[in-house]
This record gives sequence, C-alpha cells and structure tokens, in this order.
Amino acid sequence: MTRWRRAAAIAARLQMPYELGRAHVEMARHLTPDDADRIRHLSEAAALFTRIGCAWELGHVPELQEDTSRATWRESSVA
Repeated sequence: MTRWRRAAAIAARLQMPYELGRAHVEMARHLTPDDADRIRHLSEAAALFTRIGCAWELGHVPELQEDTSRATWRESSVA
C-alpha cells in the first residue's frame, strides 16, 4: 500500500492522470469491500478516467465496487 500511495503522489506531482487513476484502483483493490477508503479511491479513479476518456477503465470501476476478487485489468484503452 505504501508503494501505491507513493506512486499516486508522484503521478499527481507529474500531472499523470492515468497513472494516478490506476494507483487509486490498486489501492482500492487491496482494501476490504466495506472500507470507506476503498469507496473514496474508486471514486477518485472514476473521476480521473472520465476526465481523460478512458472508457474501458471506467467501465471496470463498478466491478471493483462489487467484488475485488473477480476484477481484472488485463487490457486498457490506452496503448
């Protein structure tokens, strides 16, 4: 978790919204479904992915809100 927080801080400082969104997703994935921070991280990720037009990533956020164990991030709309 420490490394994901560090990645998020660096992405924010360097103005890299995609990487910041992914860091939020990873932090959320590693929290329990009832953790308030998980909801916050997923909301941040969704807002970032919406702003930069990453439809694939945005489409998977609801999956993560329901169940971390089944959600995968194998592909991306950004190549």
